[in-house]
Amino acid sequence: MKKLLILIVLLTGIIATCKAQERKTPLMITPNRENIAFFTDLVTKPITVVLHFKIYFTSWYHPGDSIVNIKSTELQSIAYRKYQDKGSFSKYKLITPEEQDSFSPLEQYMWSICNGFIKEWMKDQPYIEVLSKTPESRSAYMITTVVTLLPISEYKGTRQSDNNRP
Repeated sequence: MKKLLILIVLLTGIIATCKAQERKTPLMITPNRENIAFFTDLVTKPITVVLHFKIYFTSWYHPGDSIVNIKSTELQSIAYRKYQDKGSFSKYKLITPEEQDSFSPLEQYMWSICNGFIKEWMKDQPYIEVLSKTPESRSAYMITTVVTLLPISEYKGTRQSDNNRP
């Protein structure tokens, strides 16, 4: 069932590549731009990664504003559950920038992807739609999003040119 779902997502998604940790990483974004998946050889089973960002605005947002300009985005933390050999998931592990010196290779990979490509992607999200539903003014906004890491063995590739892009 999972493979069928991944295949459907692949067929409806856009495959591209990005550079993370000096390696070319296949990336998939679904057409509605709501789901992102990365294919990597660092996992053997899919892993769900929960990202926590703080979005800073160039000026205060006030209810009724029709435009929001993003000043910067900051990755606050990453939480993930790793699949264990016994067929179960471990508890969620939370990693923060303060722990970067002790990251495992998988954690280094996740942090570089999320603090690079995903951080830039977060700047393009329609925050005005969310903020218009809140009654208070603010200069920053906390948001959580989910990314999936998939085994590279499930990546079929598209065109050779896709695999050569930086």
